[in-house]
Amino acid sequence: MFWLAFSGYSSLNIKKLLRMTDDITLSHGNTKNELIQRTVQYLQKYLKIRNCLNIQYKTWEGPRELLAAYGFHKGNFLVFIFLMTSLLYVISTVGQIVMVDILLGVDFKTLGFDVLSRVYNDKSISDHRRFPTVTFCDFDIRQMTNIQTWTVQCSLPINLFSEIIFITDWFILVFMTIVNTTYLLYHLISTVLPCRAEIYIRKFMEVDGERVSKYQKIPEHELEKQRDFIHCYLRRDGVFLIWLMSNKVNQVVAGEIVNNLWKNYQSE
Repeated sequence: MFWLAFSGYSSLNIKKLLRMTDDITLSHGNTKNELIQRTVQYLQKYLKIRNCLNIQYKTWEGPRELLAAYGFHKGNFLVFIFLMTSLLYVISTVGQIVMVDILLGVDFKTLGFDVLSRVYNDKSISDHRRFPTVTFCDFDIRQMTNIQTWTVQCSLPINLFSEIIFITDWFILVFMTIVNTTYLLYHLISTVLPCRAEIYIRKFMEVDGERVSKYQKIPEHELEKQRDFIHCYLRRDGVFLIWLMSNKVNQVVAGEIVNNLWKNYQSE
């Protein structure tokens, strides 16, 4: 919901871009080339509008510059929204653990660790302290005009099922927390470190018609031009969109789009 609510403010229809990219994979020949050019032009329009509007913000200093740092005109908006969405997934799973712990009132946050400890020590996984199966109940019995209270032993078989449900819930929530945290850290490192963007985009790029490998020696002037293309033209949002197309649709199509963007950038 957060991603859907804020990604539209980027002035780019991401669904349309992915749909156009998907159409390329289903086409052949001249139709495919036309669709690639159309997709490249659509992406170029977005990049040019964003980069042109950035000029008026270059004189900003201090707090205003900091506030604009992750905005649309700095080329970090989509990445920021994506990372915030990933962070909300982590907060959601951790919040559910805390909420169940408060509502259940039986130290739910350590439930799974206690179960694993009992299994390791060859003990029963049943925890009668948290989920008692036998307890004492008070019953009011009416005799004539008198009401007498009796305390008797009661069986609570429902707690056998409740314990299994909450143990399963604990492991699912912890697993999802680990997955979401790993996912967040991976994308945080991938987007924050400039070298990661260079490595990712260069694997799609071509120099003089030949694909560049990480072991191929690139002339210094060409290397500098590539850095400008990645960090000044595409920026983090552009790299993110390439990753999105590669991940959601096809790496081959993403590579063709990058190469067309690169050729157009060189000719400007």
